[in-house]
Amino acid sequence: MGMMHLYRRSFGFLLLALLTACASVGPERRAAVTPNPHLKVGNPYTIKGITYVPKADPSYDAVGIASWYGPKFHGRLTANGEVFDMDRLTAAHKTLPLPSLVRVTNLENGRSEVLRLNDRGPYAGNRIIDLSRAAATRLGTREKGLAKVRVEYLGPADLDHAILRVGERENFAALRPNVQLVSVERTPPMPRQAPAPSYVAPAPAPPTEKLTHLVEAVAAPGLEPIPVAWSGPPAGNVEVVNLPSITDAPPQKTAPSSQYYVQLGVFQSAQNAKAAAMQLPRVIPVTIETVNFGATSRHHVRLGPYSHEFAAQEARKTAQNAGFSDAHIVEQGQKD
Repeated sequence: MGMMHLYRRSFGFLLLALLTACASVGPERRAAVTPNPHLKVGNPYTIKGITYVPKADPSYDAVGIASWYGPKFHGRLTANGEVFDMDRLTAAHKTLPLPSLVRVTNLENGRSEVLRLNDRGPYAGNRIIDLSRAAATRLGTREKGLAKVRVEYLGPADLDHAILRVGERENFAALRPNVQLVSVERTPPMPRQAPAPSYVAPAPAPPTEKLTHLVEAVAAPGLEPIPVAWSGPPAGNVEVVNLPSITDAPPQKTAPSSQYYVQLGVFQSAQNAKAAAMQLPRVIPVTIETVNFGATSRHHVRLGPYSHEFAAQEARKTAQNAGFSDAHIVEQGQKD
């Protein structure tokens, strides 16, 4: 009986300890995987004796080593409160704002992908970005582990597309721009013709002794014509011509306001045009205009429209930073 009583008492203490442990650990685990996506820049922080200063850097364009992370962090929260899913196209960076969009190019094989930055890291060696397993697979760095890459900042990412759970299918549209496809029929421009020869007026007739001088005067309503001061021959040789009242002049038409576009390029292949459009951040409006010339077509990839030239100039800078060095501004209706 004594041994049985001791056994039951020990078992009771063990069960109580387990219940106490579950009560303390359970809520922490549930809270740790509750997503809370938010915009984050952050304060300076120190890791392994190195201080990092997070900041917005629209011109960020760097070359360095990329690594990747996966199963160990799968399902945990990222630095801006999203859920890390190693099978989504995401990445971690030490200082850029979260969430952001970056284009990462593997300089060893030329592959390029647009990724969602939603985490901090990496902190080993000279690595500048940590890729998810899916991103590493797409870029061809998964097997090797490390690769030399170029990282270009494209702009802020949309919180509406925050990753809230694992296991979802990758939403590639969330990482790509809003592309509007427009198909129009346009008549090919006519070849320019040489201008007609200018008209040559005949030589004026020789002057006579009696000249008729024309003096312009404005006829005000209800008043006699007002002649202009004249210092020439006597008034008998002057013919006064009354001009119409200003109020009788036909109304002037107001020129329509211009719309501005930023043209990235003209492509013969629709697929190449769409691929070019996908290089821009989702927040940038992109239009693909298909112009048909008989049996052939050309595809114009443009940003816009913008009602002010200043906005178009800012969009052109974004396009040039994205690699379209020949991007230029055109007005609506302008031939290009």
